[in-house]
Amino acid sequence: MGDVLIKSKAKQKIKIRRKKHIRKKIFGSQKCPRISIFKSLKNIYIQAINDYQGHTIVSYSLKHDSLFLEHKKNVFLLGQHFGRLLGKQGISSACLDRNGYQYAQKIMRISDGIKKSGILM
Repeated sequence: MGDVLIKSKAKQKIKIRRKKHIRKKIFGSQKCPRISIFKSLKNIYIQAINDYQGHTIVSYSLKHDSLFLEHKKNVFLLGQHFGRLLGKQGISSACLDRNGYQYAQKIMRISDGIKKSGILM
């Protein structure tokens, strides 16, 4: 039992270190917001954030739409829908904050969906 706790704490430290390294370089503005992605066990949350004012411009998650609840594995559609919401706000470019997660699987598919909707990253 003790080994499991040590391994999980080591993973947490690595994720926090990766998150701080990413956030040093990324800063969102009104024209080019920071897109932050958070994954829980049940949902995925995406936010476009203006760091100068400290405001969330657009936020979206899987729990807001019954279409995505049925197709949880197709997060590419979630990224496309979020990209369209950004386009309606007049945003044409953004920077991705993967929030300490590795750029693979769901994070990569979400960002591909956002790119496909016309948002430059």
